[in-house]
Amino acid sequence: MSIEHARKMALEYELPGALKGCLVELSRNALFAAMAAMDRGETDAAMNLLETGFKARLEDQSTLCGGSASNWSWMHPVHCTAAAIAGRSDLIRLAAATETKALEQVAEGLDQPAVILELDHPGITGVGLTPPAELIRQYQESAPSWADRIAEHRDRLLEALKLVDVYRDIRSIVAAEPGIRQTDLAGRLPEPFIKRTSTLVNQLEAAKMVVTGKDGSRVTVWPADYHDLPATLRVVSRPWTFTGSEDFDDPDELPALEGQALRVVGWARNLASVIRPAIEHPESPESIMVQDFAGYLMGTSQAEGHLCRMDDEWRELAILGHVPLEVPVSILSRHRDSGFSSVKARSMKRWLAAEPRHTYLVIVPGKIIGEWALRPTLTEVLDPCPGAIPVTVLENAADHTEKVKGMRKEMLWLWEAEKLAASVE
Repeated sequence: MSIEHARKMALEYELPGALKGCLVELSRNALFAAMAAMDRGETDAAMNLLETGFKARLEDQSTLCGGSASNWSWMHPVHCTAAAIAGRSDLIRLAAATETKALEQVAEGLDQPAVILELDHPGITGVGLTPPAELIRQYQESAPSWADRIAEHRDRLLEALKLVDVYRDIRSIVAAEPGIRQTDLAGRLPEPFIKRTSTLVNQLEAAKMVVTGKDGSRVTVWPADYHDLPATLRVVSRPWTFTGSEDFDDPDELPALEGQALRVVGWARNLASVIRPAIEHPESPESIMVQDFAGYLMGTSQAEGHLCRMDDEWRELAILGHVPLEVPVSILSRHRDSGFSSVKARSMKRWLAAEPRHTYLVIVPGKIIGEWALRPTLTEVLDPCPGAIPVTVLENAADHTEKVKGMRKEMLWLWEAEKLAASVE
């Protein structure tokens, strides 16, 4: 494989795939953190996170990887409920836009299944996308019903637009008439929402915008900030939450989950800010550097928001850029605890004890063995030079004494290059 082919692969597959992974994690964690903020009544913070999650979802849906779009996934209506409570019609429409994008892609056939054939023969420089006939037939048969489901879900999300005025009216009525009976409140709402009054009040209470109490057997509704509640009033406990924490085995774990979600949001934003410009400006020196580094990249959370290449078999971890030297050990420890590492405990201990260093890599053409061209290799150089890639490395030289069967090295360090040169001589 030529360097040009490797860069083409990076731009069409590896980097878009990595970006889509970032966006999925960004959206999922931002939406969860938004609902946790709603449960605390922090509406402004919740809406900022909600907007982040929706935009990431739409960008993910719009990003093609090898000509294929994301598979459509179901969005919980509670996110649009939160937007309606906050009066953010624009966010409800943004959520629906992701479903509209999915519908467009179904119509264009971008989501049809594809088998990617990477051709490494020296005389072939392209990548073939060859959908088997049976998969194409299945796609064509299922596309209409799939499109109907997406359209139905989009319309369900857009129904939240009707609630914006209803939530506002409930708050206005309660502010003007503190302690109004819920049954009286229901009679002041439009006909379609009368039977849903209890749920609507429950949701506003979850958002810390109203409180409910009992006057005898009747439920009364009060502004959340009302300071003159009757002493005899019994506060009604409402289990409904935006996060669904009432269904958790241990609701006390919610703060830790939210904290982790916010960390992932920061990591995903950071990693997307590296990958996105590399895709958008492929001829820039910064993009070329990212293209040359791209390969088997780690996931967003595992890599803590850095662009990382991990090779478990050869005990190598390389991070794009000169980052603080404690970062590789933190990432490797996370990898060890993830359950995805196949490294034995003793070898992992040696790897973690290795000395991290700042260095540089350059890309060199892959060798041709028989009829096949190997991928270009990243080789360490002592000093920076034109085209050099700054990296932070943690690699375990002690485990390189044994040959790893069936695994070709993607990176070559100075001591390995010297050893290889000596063996050739």
